[in-house]
Amino acid sequence: MQLAVQTGSSNPEIAIVRTAIVEARTAREKADALVEEVGSQLALARSECQNGERTLAIKRLETLALRHPSSTALHVELERLRTEHRKLGAAEQTQSDADQLALEAASALEKGDAQTATRLAEEALARVPSHEGALRTSAVAHARLREEAERAERRQRAAELVESAKSFLARGKFDRAVKDARRAAELDPLGDAHAVIAAALRRQASDAAREASAQEAARRT
Repeated sequence: MQLAVQTGSSNPEIAIVRTAIVEARTAREKADALVEEVGSQLALARSECQNGERTLAIKRLETLALRHPSSTALHVELERLRTEHRKLGAAEQTQSDADQLALEAASALEKGDAQTATRLAEEALARVPSHEGALRTSAVAHARLREEAERAERRQRAAELVESAKSFLARGKFDRAVKDARRAAELDPLGDAHAVIAAALRRQASDAAREASAQEAARRT
């Protein structure tokens, strides 16, 4: 064709071929430009995702997709990022919910409410089983609940022994009354056992004094 141009040939087919070549070159240049632009924007979007800027990356590719709706690679990557964004967003929300529940559990434990602390910690662990804060709070709260249950059981047993001691005291069996009351005092030092012990000892001393006085009176007669 170049020879034809040089010789001044005016064959119409030469002009058609020349136009086709120019159009092909232009199309190739546009295709190359598209590949370069899409490639650079994809690389930038991936970098933004790695830096936690997923929303910005998706917006970038959505804008690019509007300009190049026929780019299959672009649309595939855009959909992948959207799916990943949804999954990560859900995971982040779950983690955030677990963090908040763990904080509330720790606060309840600090206020002495081990029951509420246990419930909130378990809710946090249901969302994130490996949550360290919730695990710590749960362990401490369960330990306190066990201690409270044991104290309640000791108080209950102490109350039963105090009632037994009062019954013995009413029947004048002071030694048995003191024995049960002292066992109660060991279980619940702040309970009523000490009062029962004191009453039993006073009654015992009083009865002993009356008996001694009676014996002295009998001896003198």
